[in-house]
Amino acid sequence: VSKKDAMPYTNAYDGRVFNSGFHENDLNGYVGVSKSWGYSQINVSSFHQFLGLVEGDRDSTGQFTRLVNFNGSKLETTATKEELNTYHLFVPRQEVYHFRISNTTNVYLGASRLQLDFGIQKNQRKENGDVLNEQLANLYFDLQTLNYNLTYFLPERSGWQVSLGTSGMQQQNQNKGIQFIIPEYRSFDWGSFGFVKRHMNKLDLAAGFRFDQRKLSIDALYLDALGVPTPDTLANRKFKSANLIFSNFSASLGLTYPVSNFLITKFNLSRGFRAPNIAELASNGRHEGTLRYEYGNYNLRPETSLQLDVSLMFNSKHVSAEFSVFQNDIDNYIYTEKLLAKNGLDSIPDPNQPVSAYQYASGKAQLRGGEFFIDLHPHPLDWLHFENGFFFVAALNKAQRQNDSAKYLPNIPAPRFQSELRGNFKKIGKFITNSFIKVEFNHSWPQDRVLLKNHTETRTPAYSLWNAGLGMDIVTTKGVTMFSFYITLNNIFDFTYQNNLSRLKYAAENRLTGRRGVYNMGRNFSLKIVVPITFKKTS
Repeated sequence: VSKKDAMPYTNAYDGRVFNSGFHENDLNGYVGVSKSWGYSQINVSSFHQFLGLVEGDRDSTGQFTRLVNFNGSKLETTATKEELNTYHLFVPRQEVYHFRISNTTNVYLGASRLQLDFGIQKNQRKENGDVLNEQLANLYFDLQTLNYNLTYFLPERSGWQVSLGTSGMQQQNQNKGIQFIIPEYRSFDWGSFGFVKRHMNKLDLAAGFRFDQRKLSIDALYLDALGVPTPDTLANRKFKSANLIFSNFSASLGLTYPVSNFLITKFNLSRGFRAPNIAELASNGRHEGTLRYEYGNYNLRPETSLQLDVSLMFNSKHVSAEFSVFQNDIDNYIYTEKLLAKNGLDSIPDPNQPVSAYQYASGKAQLRGGEFFIDLHPHPLDWLHFENGFFFVAALNKAQRQNDSAKYLPNIPAPRFQSELRGNFKKIGKFITNSFIKVEFNHSWPQDRVLLKNHTETRTPAYSLWNAGLGMDIVTTKGVTMFSFYITLNNIFDFTYQNNLSRLKYAAENRLTGRRGVYNMGRNFSLKIVVPITFKKTS
């Protein structure tokens, strides 16, 4: 069981960011049985979260503003110091409730094994955005999901390990609010697959094949000028009905070969498939969390991809390292781009909610990237680890190679370097065990490879963050843990930055400073104490 409550965060440019707090209540548990025939385990989880939604509007002095109910009318006012320093969530806000119960059962059938995974999920997502009626859920999605996976592991023969199976998912979404951004729908996914593994001398081989099909049944919706459902006329159509079927296959082939006792090579070739989801196909509306109005595209086709991965892994007494690169060519890659009006300015579908419009589109994409990781642990200093990693991906729209404003794909993370110096100590004195102390350095390079067409994205400058942490177990003289505690300090120097993937980059401009959007969290300190509670059965 866990409970979290957060008031708005702060940073050096924005101060305390209005309505950025949240509340979260979680419950997780499982019960199982293990016998000679196999085992079965039931997992239950309940996730309940309330989120304030940051809009970033400010007055001429740079202070955050909010709408209030003033005698039955909406009035914009500056957020007070008390409203900035409170755990209370204002509108717009979002409530997410997710309940899941699942079962994993394995049955041993001699030298073979049968595994069944089955789950039922209920997801309810509400958005409250009307200050005149704060309890009213403008958006209310009620999604029911059933998913299963059945795998049969055949007895190993002549070194071959073979498994066959089928999996699927059934979903139904109902709209229970008064606003609609996706239609009601029912979907049914089904797939079958096979997987083989074989160890031959030094070579390990793994290969798989899968066929998938998705059926979507989308309901039409017609609204009058006041947004009330009405009889079907083309002029009042919000969503059109459709029955869609997507199907294709996926496959992979992987090889692992040890060149020496220290060096291992890996090679993987795979073909992927992804059907478009309901938001990509049929969106038509704006909700408070995205700061945009999105249009779906019923003409989208499934994504198919061909990816090549090559890795080298080195492991010695003092050094561990891994070098991996990949190239992924994707047909019908789905992404969003901003729309412009006839006057060349941003398209604003709803003047009462002035946000820019975006359209789902598709094209031929090429993604190239890699990961480089090295861990130095020199002996006899077994307690010391110096880990360093570099990660990058470059994404091109192959059909727009010659167009500088449209040749890059949106929402791609910037190249990143991560370094950690960590000391692990098994025992210090009589009462401290499993202690550690660490310092982290994270650097993100500028992201200049963005989709500039129609001002869909903006460039993001580089930034560096320093973090630190320590932890330990406090034990009795008999070695029994009394409690553990951990201290972390993130963004030590309170650096102000925007992550390239942050939606808040595109919030309103601060007219006092000229800076666009809201910045990420500043310095953050946390203390965690864990007290184990043990129950012993006595005679």
